[in-house]
Amino acid sequence: MGKQSYDSIEELIADLESDIQNKVKPQIEKEMRDIMKDMINKVVYSAYKPSFYTRRYSNGGLIDDKNIEITASYSNGTLEITMKNITKGNTGYSNKFPNSNTSGSIADIIEYGSYESASLSTYIGERPFQQETIDKIEESGIIDKIIEKALSDWF
Repeated sequence: MGKQSYDSIEELIADLESDIQNKVKPQIEKEMRDIMKDMINKVVYSAYKPSFYTRRYSNGGLIDDKNIEITASYSNGTLEITMKNITKGNTGYSNKFPNSNTSGSIADIIEYGSYESASLSTYIGERPFQQETIDKIEESGIIDKIIEKALSDWF
C-alpha cells in the first residue's frame, strides 16, 4: 500500500513498483496460467481421444504448471507479460514415431497442426490453444481487473 505522502517522485515510483512486483505480478501469472490450462482442455484435449499414446496432462504435459512459463516485469512505467508453453514431446514414443518431434517443444505443432513438411490435418488438424488463450485474456480484461484490485489502496 502506498504511503500518504512522499518526499520525492522517485520514492513514490519505487513504492508503486514494489506493489506491482509483490501484488500484481503473482496474481497475473496465476490467472494467465489458469486461462491457458482451460484453453488446452477445451481446444486440445477435448478435440479427440488418442489411441496411439497416453496424454501426460499435468504430469509433464501441456497443463503441467512447470511447462507454462510466465514472466512479468515492470520497468519504466510498462508492465510486460510473456507466456510460453515449453512442453517437450514425449521421448517414450521416439521409436514408434521416428519422424515425430519428441525432443522439441510441441506447442507450435499443436497450434498450427504441422511439423516441418508433415501436416497433422489428415489426422487432427490445428488446435490453436495459444491464440485462444490470448483472445480469452484480451476479451476478459482480466489483467486490468487484477491491477485495479491489487492497487485499489492507491486510489
